[in-house]
Amino acid sequence: MKKILLMLAIVTGLYGTANAQQTGSFDTTIMFNGESRNIAFYVPTDYDANKSYRLMVGLHGLGDNSISYRNAIISALQWNTQLPNTIFVFPDGGSDQGKDFYAPQGDEQIINESINLAKTNYNIADDDIILQGFSLGGRSALKFGLENYTQFKGLILNTPAVQGIHDLNNDSLYYSIGYKYENADKIPIALVHGAADLTYLGFDELVKKHLIMNNGIVEGEIIPKMPHTVPPIQFMKKYFDFIENPYRDGVDIDLFSLEMPQRTCDEKVIPTLLLRNTGGSESGSFILNVKVNGTDYQYTVEDNLSAYQSKLVNLDIPNLILNNGNNEFNVTLLTLSEGNDVYMINDTC
Repeated sequence: MKKILLMLAIVTGLYGTANAQQTGSFDTTIMFNGESRNIAFYVPTDYDANKSYRLMVGLHGLGDNSISYRNAIISALQWNTQLPNTIFVFPDGGSDQGKDFYAPQGDEQIINESINLAKTNYNIADDDIILQGFSLGGRSALKFGLENYTQFKGLILNTPAVQGIHDLNNDSLYYSIGYKYENADKIPIALVHGAADLTYLGFDELVKKHLIMNNGIVEGEIIPKMPHTVPPIQFMKKYFDFIENPYRDGVDIDLFSLEMPQRTCDEKVIPTLLLRNTGGSESGSFILNVKVNGTDYQYTVEDNLSAYQSKLVNLDIPNLILNNGNNEFNVTLLTLSEGNDVYMINDTC
């Protein structure tokens, strides 16, 4: 019996070694959650077992599968051309193609199974694993990444398909899968959306707001004219770089959103401004210029914001009286007490 067990161990070891040599695009299957599940891989053709590699885990969207999603990311969109020393693994969502990776119960653990499969056969750096997802796969990546942030270097979310306002706000056990927004300050998150994808555009902007209000290390973009799809490499390269180093040098005050009533019978309103510091240095105090119907008012924010710290500012301007009819508000960063703002494109709201 001992000799037989020894022989089985040798055969398994040889199989693992042989499988580790496979490169390019290929597929394998595992038994998971009661069914055979496909895992699609892309491994650089110059793979060297003596070097450690980044791993990107990609989660496909509604009605798709792991193989076609791998082919889209690698063959069509060519993400691998800008991500050297990166192995890609794409788990399949299973036979319930109308669901995400959280249905049926426990299905999300195929993410860990895929990571373990890659680690078994390839030299993967434990501190260089990125979780990416598109549409319902992006929704799953948002939830799984925030809950398991210690496993990942960052999250890349391409149009996460949040399923309505109850799902977004975690306010219903039936309608929401529950997002741990409070962990957004622990992991870099890139959120990219197409401007022509109107179904989810508003929800994704609110996802970003939730993340920012929790001091999230988050960056994003709305790509003009892009529908519900994943962008090619020329749009994504800067977000791969963001995951590597999310902190800009110096101070960068980002005026994210300005909120006020669309209609009011009151002569005075107090707009609420959500802002943050996306620079790597503490901000010191800063002055905002608030223009209301062509008249300038100055508002000082005394807080010293650290990197990615956010703040809700109530712009309570003395003696401000609204006009009958339309009123126009604009807010602009005026001056910083600590040097210059390093990224001026987000200085106006």
